[in-house]
Formats: sequence, structure tokens, C-alpha cells
Amino acid sequence: MFQDAGEASVKIAVAWIGIIGAVLAAIVAFVNSLITRQTTLATQRDLQKHQHELETLKATLQEQNADKDARRDYEYEARKRLYRQCEPLLFQLVELSENGLNRIYSLARTARSGELSLIPNEGWFSDIRAYYLASTIHKLISPLVVHRLIQRRLTLVDLSVDRHINSQYLLAKRLFISFTDDFEFARAEPEIDYAPNAEVSVKTATRDPEKYTRQAMFMGSLESLVDSFIVTEADGSQRCMTYGEFESAYYEDDKVAESYVEVAELFHNFHPKTRPVLWRILIAQAHIYEALIRTRQLKLSQSGESVTPLLNAISGEEKRKFDWRDGHVNATDDEVLIQPFAVAQQYLRKHLAEMFETQSISR
Repeated sequence: MFQDAGEASVKIAVAWIGIIGAVLAAIVAFVNSLITRQTTLATQRDLQKHQHELETLKATLQEQNADKDARRDYEYEARKRLYRQCEPLLFQLVELSENGLNRIYSLARTARSGELSLIPNEGWFSDIRAYYLASTIHKLISPLVVHRLIQRRLTLVDLSVDRHINSQYLLAKRLFISFTDDFEFARAEPEIDYAPNAEVSVKTATRDPEKYTRQAMFMGSLESLVDSFIVTEADGSQRCMTYGEFESAYYEDDKVAESYVEVAELFHNFHPKTRPVLWRILIAQAHIYEALIRTRQLKLSQSGESVTPLLNAISGEEKRKFDWRDGHVNATDDEVLIQPFAVAQQYLRKHLAEMFETQSISR
């Protein structure tokens, strides 16, 4: 009897153990299914996230590549348009820069030979109708005309796509502006006592031309003068007038045409000694002319490598070409060969600082 009861208890215990085991197995299976589900969902979320990030990255890369392609296409077309519109003018600019530089040399040489007189109304600049004065105007204004023609085309071209051409344009622009910067040149150390707006008698102005004679042009007058040098052809193209065309326009019934009187007066009775402010301007322009000429030389000799700065100080030997003393003028080496060049360097470093950095002509 007791044996039957024990066996029954064992059977009951075994049954409960089986039930408990089944329940635990079911719980474990349920938990495992939950974990598997969560893991699967997390994996799917990660895959979706990574897929989204990948699609975003692909879209970004495609957009960047499209931007690069568009920029490359733009620069290619912009360069073609720039070269077509400006390179012929820039070639002329360099040619005319050589003429301008040689005329400044000529002014010093002519003064050195005594042909530019310190005495008013004597010498080659005593008559505003004289050939030498008229040709000086043409040689010094013609490069400004090329700048003006390029300026008119700025709405058609993008100078930023070619640093070399942009540098040439900036040099030409400063060449233009320098003809109006008389007060800045006068204030540079050593300062020149300069008062062209003072109301003084003709006698006083004649006695002290360094102070009372205007030695630059007003911007409006210069712009009008430069515009008068532009010839429009039948096909609509524009160019700078030749000397022959200028001479015909300059003389009017044996007088100087009214539109040229101001620039003619600028050089009337000119001498570096009596027009020291204008001479400083011309020395600065000589630096710019040399830089413009150097752009062509560098373009021919380099192949995209970095090159020396465009604006260099004029060497001691070269400075001798600007020595205007004729042996009868009391002027020191400091006054003639140092001060004007130091002022020019100061002016150019202020307005064209980037030209003193290493340049590259790569296309």
C-alpha cells in the first residue's frame, strides 16, 4: 500500500518535472524568439540606416561631381571667351607698354641733353603744338586706351579664370589711375610742397611751378581723353587710334583741339626738375610698363611653373636711364636716383601688393 503511494508520488513528481521542463522550454523558446526578433529588427534598422546613408553619400558625390563638371565646363568656356576677347588687346598692351617705357627714357635723355629747358617757353615742350609733345601724349595715353577697351568687355569675360590675364588687367588699371594720383605722390616722403588749387598770380605760378602747376589729370577728364582715342570700325570693332589719326585730331586750324588742351598743358614746359610730382608718376608707370613687358617674357619662357614677382625694383644700372641731369642742374643722386624710385615702390606696394608675390602663368 505504501509502495503504491510512493510510486504515485514519484509519477506525480516526474509529471510535474516534465510540465515544468516543458514550460521552461517554452519560455526559453519564447525568449529566444523575442531576442531573435529584436536582433532581426535591429539589423534591419541598421541596414536601412546604412542604406540611407549610402544613398545620401552617393547623392552627395553625384552632386559634387556634377558641380565639378559644371565648374570645369564653365571655366573652359570662360577661358575661351576670355582669350578671344582679351588676348589680342593684351598683346597690344605689351607693345604699347614698350613705347611708353621708351618715351619715359626719352624724356630723361632729352632733359639730360638740355633739350627740355628749366626756363618756361624754351625747349622741346615750350610749344604745345610741337611734334615731341604730341607724340609723348600719344605714347603715354595709348596703353590706357587698351585698359579702357578691356574694361568695356568685363561684362562678357571672367578674369578670375586666368590669374595671368587678371594680373595684366590690374597693372593696366593702376597705370590708368596713377595719372590722377598727384596728391598721393606729392604726400609721399620726402613730401613735395604741392598746391595746384591755390589761387596765385601767373607770375607766382611761373616762378614756382613745382608747387603751383597741376601735374596730373582729373579722372573725368582722363576718361574723356582716353575715350577720344578709341576708333570704332565699320564692323563695330574698336581700337586705339594710330599716331597719324591722333595728330589729325590733335591739331585744329593750327591750334590744339579743345579736347586735348588739358593733357597738352600737363606736358607744356615739362621738366623732371620743375614737375617733380609728374615725374614720380612717370617713374611709377615705368615700373608698371616693365611688369607688363615681363608678363610676355614670362609667358614665352615658362611652362606653368611659379615665377618671380611681376613688379620688381628697377636696378641701379637701369636707374641711370632715368637720370635727367644735364650738368647744369643742381640735383643730388638722392633726389634723382633714389627718392622717385622709393616713392614709386611705396605707391605700388600699397595698391598692387599681390604683384610682389610669386606669380604663376599656368593656364
